[in-house]
Amino acid sequence: MSKIAIFAHYDNKNIIDDYVIFYLQQIKKICSIIIFVSDCDLSINEQHKISNIATETIAKRHGKYDFGSYQLGFWLLQNKYQNLLATATDLLLINDSCYCLGDVSAILNSQADAVAMTDCDYVAYHLQSYFLLLKPTIFRQQFFDDFICSIEAKSNKNDIILSYEIGLSQLILQHNLTIEAVFSMQKINQFINNNRKIILKILLQTLHPIQLIFSFYRIYRSIFYKQKSMIVFNNGFLILLLMKFPLIKKSLIKKNNKIFPLLINSSSIYHRWQQILKVCNCDKNIIQKISNSI
Repeated sequence: MSKIAIFAHYDNKNIIDDYVIFYLQQIKKICSIIIFVSDCDLSINEQHKISNIATETIAKRHGKYDFGSYQLGFWLLQNKYQNLLATATDLLLINDSCYCLGDVSAILNSQADAVAMTDCDYVAYHLQSYFLLLKPTIFRQQFFDDFICSIEAKSNKNDIILSYEIGLSQLILQHNLTIEAVFSMQKINQFINNNRKIILKILLQTLHPIQLIFSFYRIYRSIFYKQKSMIVFNNGFLILLLMKFPLIKKSLIKKNNKIFPLLINSSSIYHRWQQILKVCNCDKNIIQKISNSI
């Protein structure tokens, strides 16, 4: 019996960064098989970086984003590892859109047919697909095979979300199967209600003095009252970290790591990510890995 992961990768420099290797090492702790699928033409030297972690590596441009990588990885399993797929207890679909901060095993504790780290109610209720676990009640069924075969290139990211991320959750529900998020919107709101003083203390410790003077009220409202369905992409990521969420979205750090960020958006706490991770007791070496990748 085994757990299998398909890891979707893309890098505009055609490299496998250190943070990706660390992420794969954490996944290896819970999965015996990792199929690494890169939407890049990686060199042999780059592929060698993960030769002792990944069971198989596919590295070629396909232009179908993460779900295209999931498709290629699943087809490889069907063609080459039929016996493993037939006995696997879990299939994990993971992409490289997050920095991993440590132990990701929390997702294994649910008994639902499909489990994700976070959920979302954009357009329709669904599980977010950057870290998704599927049970055999899904990945051994014809409807899932049909879904995988239907994946094709889309012109924009929103179409991918509608067709594949939302589409997969809705398909699972249509077959009377269960879905669950480890860090659900409901659990997040409950945590906020129970820990307001702690959250406020962390804010006061980490915000820039200019923000404390001019933007504190807007930041406070964005964390305590803003819609929680997209929390991985907004100031609410602080709440997730306090809840021991093991990931942080790359886009939060990369797009906001600008010169004079306070002049650009004084209501954002993204550029304070290093201070926030330190207060949340994140490993210094992990913080350095993230810094090196920016």
